Amino acid sequence: MLADWRFERCGWALDLGRPPGHDLREITSAILYVDRTGCQSTYLPHDFPPWQSVHG
Repeated sequence: MLADWRFERCGWALDLGRPPGHDLREITSAILYVDRTGCQSTYLPHDFPPWQSVHG
């Protein structure tokens, strides 16, 4: 489902810029982790993508 969303979103844009660096599933898992634990996104464990990607 996430891959389809990304294709739909990026399908309308020109093929400019760099490709996505992180899997959307990992970013979604990190967002859910922040929601469950209540920690700040800057204090995410190192198993998740960088906090800037998750926060953005």
